[in-house]
Amino acid sequence: MSVALLVANCLAVALLCWHRVRARRFNILDPAWAFLTGYFMNYCVRPALILADPTMGSVYGSVYPEALLRRAFRGALLFGMVGLIGFATADLYSSRSVRKLSSLSPFPDLKRVVHSKWYTCFAFCLLLAGCAGLYGFVSEAGWIGPLFELLQGHQRDAFMQVILGHGLYTFGLQLSLIGWALICTKWIGYSKNTYGVSAIFRRALQLAWFLLTLSLWVAYGERSAILAVFFVPFALWLALGNANDTTRRRETHMRKATAILVLFAILFIAIAGPIGLYFKGMEVTPAAVVSMAVSALYNFDLTMMAQ
Repeated sequence: MSVALLVANCLAVALLCWHRVRARRFNILDPAWAFLTGYFMNYCVRPALILADPTMGSVYGSVYPEALLRRAFRGALLFGMVGLIGFATADLYSSRSVRKLSSLSPFPDLKRVVHSKWYTCFAFCLLLAGCAGLYGFVSEAGWIGPLFELLQGHQRDAFMQVILGHGLYTFGLQLSLIGWALICTKWIGYSKNTYGVSAIFRRALQLAWFLLTLSLWVAYGERSAILAVFFVPFALWLALGNANDTTRRRETHMRKATAILVLFAILFIAIAGPIGLYFKGMEVTPAAVVSMAVSALYNFDLTMMAQ
């Protein structure tokens, strides 16, 4: 019965994906694809791995009790399918009303906003908030050591020991991602042409901002945020980078985007698996890579526990 439900779940996701690709032009920035990808990983791949090996994802030492699997596995799949049906119903039958509602939403003049003299200062303040958040964790953990050792990401467990009661530090770190998104919007969608020394200074500033934002999350050891640092400029480049191009140039733009997306997928697998093991200071083996990669996909596990 469990296998039949899992197969039905996978078929439902496949049919919905096929219908969306057939009915609409594929757009990686469509939030529906983020939902379907997350659902497929959490409610198709994850339960399949658990069926194959109940200890899969045990990189943190957790093992699923047989009683939990026997009682809750099928129910969690059914709950997931109910959610998928709700999403599919809304996605298939409400697109027209959604477009009407979106046309009523206010749309600011982004060009005027990003060229405001305070825009860059505000984004930079958010970056400083991220630095303050990491400094707070380092201080609370009482960690003392060279900067290079901090940037290896091995201190995450120490930070997790003091995270309760210090949500402000996490909030500060997260603000750095918003600052990164704001400045990337200006650089990618509304940049001004610069030449000579100004161009060199601009490139140096962009590289420094990127490396500092990335370093914050590498030191903290947060894999999803590391991926976000890479994905934000890619998403903005897709959304804003070809707004005024001809059809031919847009097609070239999309071919480049596809190639970058493949590279991003490879990067995702690397950060989710072997790099995650490196942050934990664990041995990199094929089984451990799979275990670490799926350890963050625990919605199915939480559904079983809730049931």
